Amino acid sequence: MKRFIDWAIRFVLGTICRVLCRMTYRNAHLVPKKGAFILACNHATWIDSLVLIAACPRRTRFILTHTFHRKPLVYMVTHNTQCIPVDKKKPRAAIMAAIHALKHGDPIALTAALVDIPSQ
Repeated sequence: MKRFIDWAIRFVLGTICRVLCRMTYRNAHLVPKKGAFILACNHATWIDSLVLIAACPRRTRFILTHTFHRKPLVYMVTHNTQCIPVDKKKPRAAIMAAIHALKHGDPIALTAALVDIPSQ
C-alpha cells in the first residue's frame, strides 16, 4: 500500500509540475539508481520538497519537523512516504533514523522549510 501511495503522490506532483507549472527536469539521470545519497535544497520554502518528489526518479525520505509531520492531512502523506520527523527535544532519534536509512541505501532529502532552518 505504501508503494502505491508513494507512486500516486509522485504521479500527481509530477503531472502538476510538468503540465500546470511547465517545469522541465535536467540531469535527473545523474541521480544514482542504487545506494544512499543526500539531497539538500538551498531555498527556504516547502515547495522545494514537492518539486524534489516530482523530479527525483527515486523514492526519497524527507527529514521534517515533528510538528509539521503531525498535521492531520500531512500525516497521511508523510507517514506513508516514511519521512523522518525531528523532535526538537530529542533530535538524536532523527539523526539515528537518518543514519539507519542511509546505511540501508535510502536517499534522504533536507529542505530548510521542513526542518525550521531560519532563512537569511
